[in-house]
Amino acid sequence: MSRKITTRRSAIHGNGMFAVAPIAKGERLIEYKGARRTHEQVDAGDSGDADSGHTFLFTLNDEYVIDANFDGNDARWINHSCNPNCEAVLEEDEGDDRRKDRVFIEAIRSIKPGEELSYNYGIRLEEKHTPELKKIWECRCGSPACTGTMLQPKSKKKQARQDARKAEALKADAQARSAAKKAAKSPGDAAAKTASARKQPSRQGASKQAPSKQAPSKPATKKNAATRKTADSKAATRKAATRKTAPAKTAPAKTATSRSATRKAR
Repeated sequence: MSRKITTRRSAIHGNGMFAVAPIAKGERLIEYKGARRTHEQVDAGDSGDADSGHTFLFTLNDEYVIDANFDGNDARWINHSCNPNCEAVLEEDEGDDRRKDRVFIEAIRSIKPGEELSYNYGIRLEEKHTPELKKIWECRCGSPACTGTMLQPKSKKKQARQDARKAEALKADAQARSAAKKAAKSPGDAAAKTASARKQPSRQGASKQAPSKQAPSKPATKKNAATRKTADSKAATRKAATRKTAPAKTAPAKTATSRSATRKAR
C-alpha cells in the first residue's frame, strides 16, 4: 500500500481511504486483496448480500471473485463515486491459473491531500431496478453527477428491446379490441352501412389508434455501477501483467445474482 493514503471515517459511508500526500494521475495506490472464490461459491454463500447495499466482493474474471471478507486489506474501504478519482485495473497473470489475476486501484487524475479516494463500483443487477432496490444501493457520493444509486444502468439496447415489446403488446391489444367491437355489431347495421357506402363516395380513414406509451429509456452512462463487478460495465482497464504481445482481454460479463452483488474492474 502506498504511504500516500490512509484509512479513516468517511462522510460517504463508513470507512474510507484518503490521500495524505499529492498523488499523480496514473499512480498505482493499492491492490484489492482477498480470498479467491468461484462465482458458484459466492452465490451459495452470504458474502454479498444484495439486501444490505454493501459488498466486499470484486469480480476478478468469469471464473473467480475476490472476497475481501476473508484476507482482505484496506482497499475494501474505498467508496463508490459517480465522479471518481480512481479506477480499478485488472492485471492478468501470464499463466493459465486465473486465480492469479490481480486488481489494483490507480488514480485517474491528480489527487490533493485530504481528498477521499473513490472509484465506480460498476455493480449490475439483472432484476428490475425498483425504487426499493435503488434505495438499498443508494449512492451518497455527493457529486453533481450523482445518479443516486450504485447500480449500473441497463444498456440502451436492452431498454429499447423492452420498450419495443411493450409497444407491440399495446398495439396487439388495441387491434384485438377493435376487432371485437366490429364483430359485436349487428348484421343489419353492417348491411345498412354497405348500402349507404354505395351511394356515397367511399371515405378511407385510418382508424385512430392510441399511440403506445413507451417507458423513457435511460441513457446508459459508462461510469455507473454496483453488484458483481462484471466486465459488462466497461470492464477494468485490463493490463496484461507480462503478456506483452497479446492485448489485454476483457472478461466475459458475469451478471451477479440478486444475492451476491459484487464490484467490478472497469
